[in-house]
Formats: sequence, C-alpha cells, structure tokens
Amino acid sequence: MVTTLSDGEQELLRQLLTRIADDDNAFLPDLAFRAFHKVVPWPAVEVLIHDDDGRFVLTYRNDDFIGWHIPGGFMRIDETFQAACDRHVRKEKVAEAVSDLRLIAAHTWLKGEHPYGHNVSLVIACKVVGKVAESELVRWCTDIPSGIIKEQHPQFLRYFQDWIKGARGAAAIL
Repeated sequence: MVTTLSDGEQELLRQLLTRIADDDNAFLPDLAFRAFHKVVPWPAVEVLIHDDDGRFVLTYRNDDFIGWHIPGGFMRIDETFQAACDRHVRKEKVAEAVSDLRLIAAHTWLKGEHPYGHNVSLVIACKVVGKVAESELVRWCTDIPSGIIKEQHPQFLRYFQDWIKGARGAAAIL
C-alpha cells in the first residue's frame, strides 16, 4: 500500500485538481469524485423545507438510496449554501428556491455509513419560496415515515424536530 505520493504524483494531482477547480462546471466527474471522496470530507446540504406548523418536505429516491429522504446533495466548488440548496430543490422538482436558511446541525458520516466515502451533512432548515410542487415523489410530512432511507435521515429529522420544539435559535446562513 502506498502511504505517500512521489513529487511527480503530487504535481500531477495538483495539476488535475487545479484544472477541475478552474472548470466552469466546478464539480468533479463522478469517478474522480468517488475516489476523492474516500479521502477528503465533502460537504452536503440537507435541505429541510418546513412551514410554520412544523411540517417538512420529503422526496422519494430510487437510485443509490431507496426511500423517502430530505432533499439535498453535495455542494460544488465555490458554491454558496443558498445556491446549493436552490440547485438541489430544483433538481428534485420540489420548488424553484428556498429562503431563511438556518443551520440546525452538522453531521459527520463515519466510515462505512455512506457508499461514496466521507462527507459532512449540513442540515439546513428553510422556507420555500412560492409553493412546494407536491407529487407522488414530493410530499409534506408531520412524522418520520416508515419508508425513510435508513442512512442518517432519521437522525437529521430528529435534529429538526428538536429544533422545532426549541427556540429555533439556529444561526442564519448568509
């Protein structure tokens, strides 16, 4: 097992990462992302859209994960929290945008908890701008459903439920 990189390997890695960072897409291609993600923590936003009655929005996934989950996903290079949250709710056909972002928890996934590797989930409570586009795959909930994906999403929802019951004094994200 190689524990260090040669000077040439380090330079090649630096060049590749610089090229990716300078690309307009600002995200690693999937194969590179999965390899990189095994050694470097990567931030993800968990976009917990809620209303004044304590309801929250879940979407249904049928890919690497199967079941109900909190909309969200990985951030891109140089992306703001607002832009990442908006991009993911659009991608999952929930809404066009969110507002009033509040960081309510940060969760580090331990080895073996995520299929891609090591990431940090930022659980962000927010409001929807406009209306939620409800469908068979997007719904408002008041309780954690039995069909929730098992990988950490029940814990993220417990963070949210504790926050809702408390003073809702989380930091605003600018």
